[in-house]
Amino acid sequence: MKRKNAKKLIAAAVSVAMCAAAFVGMAYSASAAQELNPTITYTGGDYTFEKISHPKSPQETTDGIVDYVGNGSISEYIDGVSEGNGDRGQSYSYASAVHGDWVYINTMYGGLGAASILKGGMKDLNPEIAQTMMDAMYNGNMYTGEPDGQYAGGILLKFNVKTGESKILMSRDVNHLIPTFRSACAGAFGGF
Repeated sequence: MKRKNAKKLIAAAVSVAMCAAAFVGMAYSASAAQELNPTITYTGGDYTFEKISHPKSPQETTDGIVDYVGNGSISEYIDGVSEGNGDRGQSYSYASAVHGDWVYINTMYGGLGAASILKGGMKDLNPEIAQTMMDAMYNGNMYTGEPDGQYAGGILLKFNVKTGESKILMSRDVNHLIPTFRSACAGAFGGF
């Protein structure tokens, strides 16, 4: 019986030591991580909005939370490294949830609806009138698909609100899936 208790005590001590080491590592990583310092802001009324995606790109330039790199492929934006353009197609957040410093975001590919409307028209509007209306509303800049005509599809990613780091979790490029989650909830089954 004493030998069994000694093994349990040693296992507990090792577990505590491992957990302590993990927390120290995480604390060091978090403090060493680069903090977001948005330079482009907009203030209206009582609110200030800070541009955190592509933080050094000026206003009215192609932006997005991930980059479009061509041929239907996307990649994570890495400040100072990425050469791609922000993917305007990932503009429709379909489901989001927050867990700690991370926001989990599922996008529904934004060009699909517009392309469908322009191809088939809207109720009593034929496609030509719908196209003219969209061109007028968006000054000829309505997003209808990637510049090279390829299709990137929706994605699931996580975005760190303190460091600006992003990680693509599901996409056609990562695991051949195009997720379209209708809702998200955190904590119901132990978090993420």
